[in-house]
Amino acid sequence: MNLQFYVEKFESSEEFDSFSKKYPDSYLFAGFFVLDLECGREEQKIDFFSPSIKKAITIDLNDDFKGQESELMKDVIPKKINGESKIDLRELEEIVYSELEKRELKKKIIKIIAIYHSSGDKNVWSLNVVLKSLEVLKVEIVDESKEVLFFEKRNLLEFAKKF
Repeated sequence: MNLQFYVEKFESSEEFDSFSKKYPDSYLFAGFFVLDLECGREEQKIDFFSPSIKKAITIDLNDDFKGQESELMKDVIPKKINGESKIDLRELEEIVYSELEKRELKKKIIKIIAIYHSSGDKNVWSLNVVLKSLEVLKVEIVDESKEVLFFEKRNLLEFAKKF
């Protein structure tokens, strides 16, 4: 399923009416997804920004559309996205496996943390991919073209050393 499915799911809910009355100037700026391939679980959240209160509102699609307000970094105004992603969530896994194959890396993906947002003039998917080998991939994919802009492999133990 793509981002549009989740946005429409929220917009067709009873909760959306109260949300749109409480935050009439809000707009969609991001989607946040966790695909736990090992356990078969998924989390879906969509983020809106309300310029009048200068806060983000995260809608948890797994928890009865509950919204939570949060502060953004100082003076950051996120760019609006239309919510019509070209890439399906399951395609992200295929794109990463394809990129691993190109680099002759035979690794198993256990979790994908994906954020759909605007970067410059493009909508992109920023991924953190956890591999069974305890390595983490940082991947950025252009939604329109499915082009991999960035691909970096790091060992999870490197992160542990920093703490």
